[in-house]
Amino acid sequence: MFERTALPEGPRVISARLPGTRSLSVAAYVMVGSRLESRERSGTAHFMEHLTFKGTEAYPTTRAVSEAIEGIGGTSNAATDRESTVYWTRLPVRDAERGFHVLGELMRRPLMRAEDIAKERDIIVEEIRSYRDDPGQYVFNVFDETFFGDTPLGWEIAGDETSVRSLADDDIRAFWSAGYRPANIVVAVAGDLSHEQAVEMVAGTFGSGNGAVPGYAAAPGLPHKRFTLLEQHTSQAHVALGLPALPRDHPDQWTLELLNTVLGEGSSSRLFLRVREEAGLAYDVHSFTSDYADCGTL
Repeated sequence: MFERTALPEGPRVISARLPGTRSLSVAAYVMVGSRLESRERSGTAHFMEHLTFKGTEAYPTTRAVSEAIEGIGGTSNAATDRESTVYWTRLPVRDAERGFHVLGELMRRPLMRAEDIAKERDIIVEEIRSYRDDPGQYVFNVFDETFFGDTPLGWEIAGDETSVRSLADDDIRAFWSAGYRPANIVVAVAGDLSHEQAVEMVAGTFGSGNGAVPGYAAAPGLPHKRFTLLEQHTSQAHVALGLPALPRDHPDQWTLELLNTVLGEGSSSRLFLRVREEAGLAYDVHSFTSDYADCGTL
């Protein structure tokens, strides 16, 4: 059973108590992502996600951030998407307060020092290059660009080398200031922790503060283009096929998820059985959905 609380001018909290569990999982979503970016500033949301781990007011170095969680046997990470960025941790439930504190520090009190921004540019460029060296992953970037065209939904979430190197320090800080507001954060909690305890810890570490967050430009007519071929010197071909699907809050979204499971999730799916087991054409074949505020793909 889930319990929900919306703090006044603060985060929304959703929790599920799991009696007897010794670990706690906390995921804090800030509802801003790469879809808010302009072309010349693409990669800002992803850059901001990286930058938070370089140091906060309470944990001023990368090592201090890491040891705060890993030193008690926990783990943490973050990920940037089109319409949200998530920071999460899993740690012993007895150290719940530490987990909330670290996530609150990362999202609400990053230092964003100029020297850290300069160093992180090279790290992110190497990350982008690693994606492009992996055709099994890069094919989905090519698909998004083909499907959505020259729009935020079609650009790489991490940006490209040119945009990452040209991002102004103040533009990154401005993105944080505009989007990383407590009222724009959702915190999900699962473990042997009461909802009241979770709400109290969120309120104590994330604070309050509202403010308008920029809206998304409408999705383009889909698909933008039907076909793209990118030649690379590899021993395999990687193919991504897709079609327009449903936006996130569409009433038939869960029906689509069920159909997708039958089509291409798991080793009993129709794609797996037909393409791999019967025809022997591929090692990996699967399907998935992507859903956004006003559009989606399958």
